[in-house]
Amino acid sequence: MGKKRKEVLSWKTVVLNYLYRKDSGICQLCNMPLLPEDLLEIDHIIEKQHGGIDVLENLRLVHLVCHKKRHQKTRMVIFSTKTYQVPNTITSICNLRETLRHTEKTMVISALDLNSRSTKRAAKALGITHDSMRYRMEKLNISKNH
Repeated sequence: MGKKRKEVLSWKTVVLNYLYRKDSGICQLCNMPLLPEDLLEIDHIIEKQHGGIDVLENLRLVHLVCHKKRHQKTRMVIFSTKTYQVPNTITSICNLRETLRHTEKTMVISALDLNSRSTKRAAKALGITHDSMRYRMEKLNISKNH
């Protein structure tokens, strides 16, 4: 028999797996487990309309129903004068270069972990070449066994 082909992971799968592990498989809006049969949504902790940015620290995995309820409430109070406090993890990232570096490093490490530390498979999952993966690992100071 020939070799069994491994499934190639997309960057969305890598991000979804990272967010699932980050929050221990718990919806951060209702505190109930995220089950395989549940419909899920990636939610911005600080909404983009309130200055939230697209970094892993500002994202969480939640039930689709919880996400819809949250945004129904926020649409009703969109003109509220309430101020939002930015979590410490986001304020500690002080500029775009550091934010991008942190996000890239997290995604590379997650891709490596999800692909049994194979740089070729991780590169394919991220949609980059193997040479680019090796370059990024060197640039981000990531060893194969981090």
